[in-house]
Amino acid sequence: MSIINRLAVILCGYEFIPHSVSYDGGGDRFWHAVPVCAYLMDTDEGYIIVEGGLDERKLRDPSLRQRYFPQRTGYPTPLVAPQHEIIPQLAAMGITPADVAHVIQTHLHADHTGHTMSFPNATVYIQRADYDYARQQSPAKGYIPEEFNVPADRLQLLDGDTTLFPGLELMFTPGHSPGHQSPLLTLKNGRRFLLVGDVVDDRRNMAQNILPGGMTDREQARASMERIRTIMEEGAMGIFLHDAAQVTEIPLAPEWL
Repeated sequence: MSIINRLAVILCGYEFIPHSVSYDGGGDRFWHAVPVCAYLMDTDEGYIIVEGGLDERKLRDPSLRQRYFPQRTGYPTPLVAPQHEIIPQLAAMGITPADVAHVIQTHLHADHTGHTMSFPNATVYIQRADYDYARQQSPAKGYIPEEFNVPADRLQLLDGDTTLFPGLELMFTPGHSPGHQSPLLTLKNGRRFLLVGDVVDDRRNMAQNILPGGMTDREQARASMERIRTIMEEGAMGIFLHDAAQVTEIPLAPEWL
């Protein structure tokens, strides 16, 4: 039986990016603002967070912003307004960082890892392939390794598909990054959700069969896209982390789905 009671979507900010980042071959003429999200599960094993959002402190301090978010000419830095900050949003739900028992990272790009280290009691789950790759990268490549420098006693490295708890499966979906994973949830009430992560950015990718723009392996990216399509066709609702329309259509924290 599933351990998951309910799920909440936390809007953590926005990035402003060219279509080429979201859609393979999309070019740089057209741009769009895409949300950055995290997810909260209320479970019998304690609170579980998926993704760490952006670290607003690094965005607001000019010296830190230059160090951690070096921008190409014309590219604005991400936006985290006060209403987007993840820790205050959790507090509004009566949850402190110490209350979070587990953190799952779909992958380790900086728009996903900002608060990975903010939960002092949490075990952190990362695919080994992603961890090994990301530790060799830099902010110029979209990674901030110190944001996932988790103490060894709280770090769990995974290898492929993993059933983490009853009702919570981590599906290995590489391609966007070498060890990307997508949580598949079955709630106690039977509702199923697939947290897509960055397999694709939004529903347009799926509807028009367009790969995302950022890939480490094109063949893996295509296979992972088809894998999430199959899972959704089998009845799971796909929640797309960077879907600007979907984030306006579904309840957001402090509400629960």
